[in-house]
Amino acid sequence: MNVNLSVDETKILIAAIVRAKFDNPDAFEPYFGSSVLAGACARLVESLMSTYEEAGDTNSIAAWKKWEEWSRRGFEKDAIVRHASLLPAWSEWNRTQKFDALGSFCSPFRPSSSDLDEMIENIDEIRQGL
Repeated sequence: MNVNLSVDETKILIAAIVRAKFDNPDAFEPYFGSSVLAGACARLVESLMSTYEEAGDTNSIAAWKKWEEWSRRGFEKDAIVRHASLLPAWSEWNRTQKFDALGSFCSPFRPSSSDLDEMIENIDEIRQGL
């Protein structure tokens, strides 16, 4: 299936997903951790970047790459850590499962492996205090 969206429609859809997802992660379940939603949102961003590349719009490419940077995402990181620290299954998951879950939680942003390790440490510390 193909859906043709304008650049503005794509940007608004990405913004709406991010806002709905991170403003209240618990209320956004079961979609918050959905790998399907994470993949769809990543494809929207990739499509937008591709459109900018085809147009030679280097300023928009740079702006979106900056937007994607995980280091700029304090609010989202805090929301993810709070949400994951309350998941009953967290303590049962191995590192790969935690990475997969956090990757879906973080989408459309793309943290590094060291960022994910840091979040795991933060979540584990919070869970020890519960």
